[in-house]
Amino acid sequence: MKQRFSLIHKITAFLMLTAMFSPIFTVGATAQMMQKTSAKQLTEDQKILHVLNRLGFGAREGDVERVKAIGINKYIEQQLNASSINDQTAEAKVKNLDVLKMSNEELFAKYPNQSAVLLAVAQKNNLDKGDRAQLKNKNRVKSDEMKNTGGAVMSGDNKNADANVAQLSEADRQKYQQEIAALYREYKLGKPQQIT
Repeated sequence: MKQRFSLIHKITAFLMLTAMFSPIFTVGATAQMMQKTSAKQLTEDQKILHVLNRLGFGAREGDVERVKAIGINKYIEQQLNASSINDQTAEAKVKNLDVLKMSNEELFAKYPNQSAVLLAVAQKNNLDKGDRAQLKNKNRVKSDEMKNTGGAVMSGDNKNADANVAQLSEADRQKYQQEIAALYREYKLGKPQQIT
């Protein structure tokens, strides 16, 4: 029985080696390799769509026809040399936007950070850090309530305020808000959210 078992192993091993190296079984692999080498060529429209997708944000209405008219190479050259593109319509839309003509310093001067304005008012009124945090937090909660209720302010205490922070009276809070509004009016400041 031992010889028979070893004979079965030998025959199985021989058949496996034959199957691995036999040209009959490698025909499928060569057919796959031949398919890879004979890749299809793209049509002109497919090339244009590919270029529009890679160099822009995809094809819009009329883009394919426009690229067909001028040619793919000329379109690519236009995209690489942006100064040659006619932007009159885009320039007409943004010519009234003053913020595009401002430097960074001018932008920060005209549209200051709201925390900086709050800090200026707090320093003027000798508010400590806890009072500033409470005022900022109350303003944020009031603003959120106005957004959630469509402009109608809900009455109620600020539940998010820390219990450790000294409580500002409603009159003080309104006074500081009026000072902040006066500061914006006096210096003709805008809020960063108003930049258009």
